[in-house]
Amino acid sequence: MTTHYSELKTFAHESESVENASVEFDVETLSPTYRLTIGVPGRSQAIAIAKRLGMPQHVLAIARQSLSTGAVRVEKLLSQIQAERQEIGNLFRRASELHEDARKLRDRVQNELTNVLRDRDEVLDRARIEAAGIVRELRSRLRDIEHDAKGAASRREQRETRTRLDQVLEATSKELGPVAAEHEAANGGVAAVTPGATVNVLSLDQQGTVVSVSGGEAEVQIGLFKMRVPTDDLEIVAKKDRQSAPAVQFQATRESPPIEIDVRGWRPDEAMREVDQYLHDNYMHGHGTIRIIHGKGTGALRNAIREQLRGHPLVKTAETEKRELGGEGVTVVTLTE
Repeated sequence: MTTHYSELKTFAHESESVENASVEFDVETLSPTYRLTIGVPGRSQAIAIAKRLGMPQHVLAIARQSLSTGAVRVEKLLSQIQAERQEIGNLFRRASELHEDARKLRDRVQNELTNVLRDRDEVLDRARIEAAGIVRELRSRLRDIEHDAKGAASRREQRETRTRLDQVLEATSKELGPVAAEHEAANGGVAAVTPGATVNVLSLDQQGTVVSVSGGEAEVQIGLFKMRVPTDDLEIVAKKDRQSAPAVQFQATRESPPIEIDVRGWRPDEAMREVDQYLHDNYMHGHGTIRIIHGKGTGALRNAIREQLRGHPLVKTAETEKRELGGEGVTVVTLTE
């Protein structure tokens, strides 16, 4: 039922078996909005409607005077409640809009971040492949120069060979940036300080094995100890010199590593660092053959690892595993002796 009696509205509010409800009414247009509000009674708009319809002012004044104090207080309270509910509704709608905007912004930022990371990986992969190609070309040219140097009979020919060597080094440094390299004065050859290489620490006159190289320094293991040494304090020990040099007993600083490593799902740069350490550990423990599980996927991780293995001083061969044992998802590595 509908009513203008505030006593009935109060009864419904206080009674558990009855509940108030109201349909909003637009006084300006004298028409309902048809929006139903449960739990809150509607205001009595009789006097306001009568005023809009032209009821004489003195009649309206008498009507207002006839209202009880309680009815007037209830109507004011209802008016305040309706205004607050409308404001809360507006704030809720605005909060919902802001929440949706934030969700869209988050999704857009996440997509852009994913694209940036993917582009970065592609750029790094291309850079590594390009650098590896430059290094292979450098090695080929140096081998040719070394061969010519060995056959040079006159000083003039030796000077020409040395000039060619300097030109190759200068061109390579421009393409790859600072390159730590050691010259073998005996035969005019050049050997880069790389992990696994046997070197002589000039300041200590001790031989050791290069563990890693970065920032113009190399981590070298001498016996039980590891130390960081500037690369210009290192001299590559040629194979023919290793047998005559005093033997150094190397002992592994880690427990014996497994003969298989799984890097599926890793980022290429992280996987390559782990593989480099893995090769070193297995070499130090005398393992001959190991397996690297990189999965098939898009092939980016597999290609990066195989490119790394192709020029690694500790790697003798790197081949695809048998089909029944993993095929293209696994690389079998034979380490140098």
